[in-house]
Amino acid sequence: MALILGLAPNLMMLLVLPFYVAARPLSPFLYLIGGLFALRAKPTLAYLLFPLIALIDFGLVVMVAFHLPLGAAIQSVRYMASLDLTSSVFYVVVISLFIANGVAIACLVNHNRQVLRGASLLPGALVAFSVVMLERHINRPFLKQPADSFESALSINGIDAAAVANGGRNYGR
Repeated sequence: MALILGLAPNLMMLLVLPFYVAARPLSPFLYLIGGLFALRAKPTLAYLLFPLIALIDFGLVVMVAFHLPLGAAIQSVRYMASLDLTSSVFYVVVISLFIANGVAIACLVNHNRQVLRGASLLPGALVAFSVVMLERHINRPFLKQPADSFESALSINGIDAAAVANGGRNYGR
């Protein structure tokens, strides 16, 4: 259980860890909990559950990457309909990788269903916790909180909405 539900779902993010700052304190445990549910349900549920968890994992990674508090991230979901994620090859590839990872984990869980049912939960939880701590340790220097307040470039330059509307264009003054 430790390798299949603790390490395998997180392997993709561990491989990109040297290149991308990704603190994922919840995701490893979501995969573990999803595995527990999938083992007690019909095998087809795993093929829905793990890609869904992978999309939640992607959402959490984006949330951390843009320093969005949970409330702001939830509020920004309403704008998803106005975004065309397919217009960005990068987003298509990344989302596809997350979904493929979820399907692969579902295959692993279903293939090893009998073995996993008899396995202890503790090693899987320890591996998931170790993944969280490893990501946190490696990314600690990069996980800085943004400033509470910042100055707007528009206000610093004395530009307001009326000046832009009246001038038609925004040329330096």
